[in-house]
Amino acid sequence: MVFRRSGNLTRMDDIDRSGLIVSPAGAMPSPPVGPTGRERRGSPRHRTLLGGKLVHTNGMLSMDCVLRNMSETGARLSLPPNTGAPDHFDLIDLKHGEAFSCRVVWRKYPMIGVTFDARDPLETAESPRLRSLKSLWLAAVNRG
Repeated sequence: MVFRRSGNLTRMDDIDRSGLIVSPAGAMPSPPVGPTGRERRGSPRHRTLLGGKLVHTNGMLSMDCVLRNMSETGARLSLPPNTGAPDHFDLIDLKHGEAFSCRVVWRKYPMIGVTFDARDPLETAESPRLRSLKSLWLAAVNRG
């Protein structure tokens, strides 16, 4: 069975159990390219597998997520089943204790791509928003 994707042919064995198209073994994924043929990202992304916490509604709601790749300007996140994300939210990198103010730039469930509007270390949090995120970070780190 063959699927058509952006003018390229994709074989059935290039699709994993979740229905996402995967690269053949050893292949490097190509970066997103705009209509001019130029890279759209401001900085290169690096593969990661980091635990994160997506926080929205002024800290009232949060959910765990996985940071799949990351750069200085954005990230690709994997969300839990049957969930979604608002257009703007805070993201906590649980390993490094950093908070990011994020804006969603693409969605392909269960993955989303975000750009960072701000990046703040939680260790030295002073504002009420960051102190709230720091509390969530410390609770998650001490839980694990």
